[in-house]
Amino acid sequence: MIAAALRRGGAESEEAVIFGDTVADVEAGAANGVFVVGVATGRTSREELAEAGAGVVLDDLTDTDLVVRLAERLTPDA
Repeated sequence: MIAAALRRGGAESEEAVIFGDTVADVEAGAANGVFVVGVATGRTSREELAEAGAGVVLDDLTDTDLVVRLAERLTPDA
């Protein structure tokens, strides 16, 4: 699904960021070479997301300014 989204959007994996709250999200992003921001809002802990390979782990997405700045910093053409 991630590879298809990248193709459809004409993006390279280095140009994308995925936000996910499960180990499966992190693993899917990593398998496609995409930087993953883990969000510990579900059943998965910060530690589990980090151990799965998330590049950054946030507690939640309530600080929208931080989320936007992070996404902009991680995507070269944002």
